[in-house]
Amino acid sequence: MRILLTRGAGTLLALTLGVAAGVLGGCGLEGGARDRTSASAGPRASTSLTVVREEYAARLEQGVNNARRDGSLRPLTHDDCAARAATGRAEQLVGVDELTHRPLDDVLEACGVTLAAENLSRATRPPQEVVEAWLASAGHAANIRNSEFVRGAVACEQDGDEAGTPRMVCVQIFLAE
Repeated sequence: MRILLTRGAGTLLALTLGVAAGVLGGCGLEGGARDRTSASAGPRASTSLTVVREEYAARLEQGVNNARRDGSLRPLTHDDCAARAATGRAEQLVGVDELTHRPLDDVLEACGVTLAAENLSRATRPPQEVVEAWLASAGHAANIRNSEFVRGAVACEQDGDEAGTPRMVCVQIFLAE
């Protein structure tokens, strides 16, 4: 599923596309039963988790930009406003049973744009597999391959783990000029 919002002449248009069941499992890659425990063994664990989240998000951004280059599109420029929005949305999705998109009105206003979209995932799989799953989904791929989007960011939060592997819930925000 994707939500694409545009604002023009005082009108807000929302377009939602369905995703084939099983590919992303409610917009999140399936990764087993959710464990809502968190890694809070102290400052060192917290620092380590921050590095894991940031590296995972950076690898997702890189994978999306590689896919855009492969499609002869400019890579997305990392955007701080998109990063703040993605972080807030990822934090809100931790522990939620089903990943669902919310309207992007707040992102449009905060980032001063008229067009924005988001991709969501929840996975224990490597970032490149998440990007491949997004590309296999018409709605997610459309966001990645939309030439109007020139800026964006990914943020991830740990959402439990499976056999010691952190499960990440990630949000990518796409912005047009």
